[in-house]
Amino acid sequence: MRESFCIVCGKKKDGPEIKEDNVIRAIRWFNRNIRRTPEHHNRIVVCGECYEKYKKQRKKYLSRQRIYLVLGTLFAIFAVIVSVNKIAALLSGIGLVIVLFLFSLLSYMPDLKYDQGRGKEKAEKK
Repeated sequence: MRESFCIVCGKKKDGPEIKEDNVIRAIRWFNRNIRRTPEHHNRIVVCGECYEKYKKQRKKYLSRQRIYLVLGTLFAIFAVIVSVNKIAALLSGIGLVIVLFLFSLLSYMPDLKYDQGRGKEKAEKK
């Protein structure tokens, strides 16, 4: 059995597992191929004691992601409207949206993986 570590406190505990998304896969790829660290194949979970803190951090991450995308899009639209060179303004606006989206990853918190037979409500009560 793989060991379980809480993503919030880092302690060896059990709880609902996080969903492995592109960010987690990219971090594992980076550690495996660039840093050349051995894979541990640990389960990343959220323990019951840290669940409320996890929910706050996840909500903060999602709200920042939306805010940065909206601000970047508004700035890109404004730049295209007022610019003489529309193509350069559009390209710089797209670059800005990408940079702001990457800034939202500074507060990244992955989603939880839910069993198919169970709903979100049952998993949250755990």
